Amino acid sequence: MKHPITLVLLGDIAAGKGTQSKILLRSFRLKYVETGAYTRKLWTGTSKVSRQLERSKWGKLAPSDIIQKYLKSSLEKLKKNEGVLVDGGKMPAEARLIHKILRAKERKILVIYLSIPHAEIYRRLTRRYYCERSGKIITLARPQKKCPHCGGPLIKRADDEPTAVRNRVRYYDEVYSKTVKFWQSKRLLRKINGGLSVAAVTKAILTTIKEYYKVK
Repeated sequence: MKHPITLVLLGDIAAGKGTQSKILLRSFRLKYVETGAYTRKLWTGTSKVSRQLERSKWGKLAPSDIIQKYLKSSLEKLKKNEGVLVDGGKMPAEARLIHKILRAKERKILVIYLSIPHAEIYRRLTRRYYCERSGKIITLARPQKKCPHCGGPLIKRADDEPTAVRNRVRYYDEVYSKTVKFWQSKRLLRKINGGLSVAAVTKAILTTIKEYYKVK
């Protein structure tokens, strides 16, 4: 392949980015740069950075300076022919940094945006829980207290509560519209309907990637 696969995966809240990321990593053996996992790890600490991140639990994105440092450190270490999946970079400044670093490395960038309606966001988040033991996301049609997989306690994140969800959707719309416009101005963004089944979304993503990079 002339150009190593260089993906930036964005999407609306609860659009299934995590699920699709796992599939893409298995399909193409990409280096994974995930801003969400990085901030979740810091949330558990007591450092100054961890305390700064507390506000992101209440419907706001993590402070961009923290994310930019992580992105810069991770992307600058990319090897010449190493494929990469960047899961994150929601703020316009983060998008500009990603673009600058990857273009300097002469990468052919593809930005995929998973889009779902607001009503679907609310529906998915009301069913979303986290296993306190494993940290995994658990989706349930009905509330329950124990993880169906390991029996550990289930918890509901503060930013998945109704008021926080409304704040998150409003805030994401405002911020993401600017980030989307940036990538669209570079003619690198492709939108995909994230409201379809997991298999259908995966198929659409793989088709887009193969056409863009001209791979079979």
